[in-house]
Amino acid sequence: MHNISFARLLMGIGLVVGTATHLKVAHAEELSNLHDYRLVIGVGAAYVRFDSKYKFTDKDNGRSVFLDPEGNLGLPVKSNVRTIYGGYRFGKKHYIKFSHFGIDRESTVIDVNKNFDDLLIVDGIVSTSDRTNFYYLSYGYALFQDERSRIVGLFGINGLELKLDFQADGQITYDGEIITDGEYEEELSLFVPLPLFGLDFAFAFTPKWIMSTKISLVGGKYEDVQAGVIQTNVSSIFKFTEHFGAMMGITYFNSEVIVEDAHEKQEINYGYAGAYVGIHFTY
Repeated sequence: MHNISFARLLMGIGLVVGTATHLKVAHAEELSNLHDYRLVIGVGAAYVRFDSKYKFTDKDNGRSVFLDPEGNLGLPVKSNVRTIYGGYRFGKKHYIKFSHFGIDRESTVIDVNKNFDDLLIVDGIVSTSDRTNFYYLSYGYALFQDERSRIVGLFGINGLELKLDFQADGQITYDGEIITDGEYEEELSLFVPLPLFGLDFAFAFTPKWIMSTKISLVGGKYEDVQAGVIQTNVSSIFKFTEHFGAMMGITYFNSEVIVEDAHEKQEINYGYAGAYVGIHFTY
């Protein structure tokens, strides 16, 4: 689905693990304790490439509308987005972790002449906005840890707040029938809390340089919503001082969501992949 392949991220993970094993033997005397700090807070920005698809089907009459926001609605394929994350260690092996990832994109396209399945727009104006948010909260238990490395099993909630607004004005035909007022709108607004399982790997290469990899799987059903998500982050933290450092990394996210009731079915594929940077505080 994405130009940035998930396989490349897995190759990066393998490289990190292999290098970490080598450095653990060669430079053990130079490394610091990974568990000296209880509280972690970070803020940053990501530059990612989006790939999303939406299909709305009226089950009463079989009519459907297919939207490709990046392909034919003018939403930016690449965009800057904000992120915040944190964690707290409240025992030798117990952790609480959280994060938020917010998206704000919009576009207006003039003189549109396109088919969106059963929807035809001629000489129209199309406005689209995407203000999606992702929330993450988990409990972590250290399956393995020593002074420089850690593997944490994760269990928690991943909240998907999907928000898409599509508005069209002009000469509009829906399933062969002309819409007399010349306006058409599709709106998706839902919040889905889903169970999350994952693993978080961390290794201190040097007293100032820490690498981490987190893999999360999310899936389940909530009311009328079914969803499946895979998310991977590979990040590096360089500490300038004891409590302050810089964070950078790459991220991959892919979700498939189906919302269905007796009258309508909504099918959503939403994903992104890219890089992020930020500042990192430890206490």
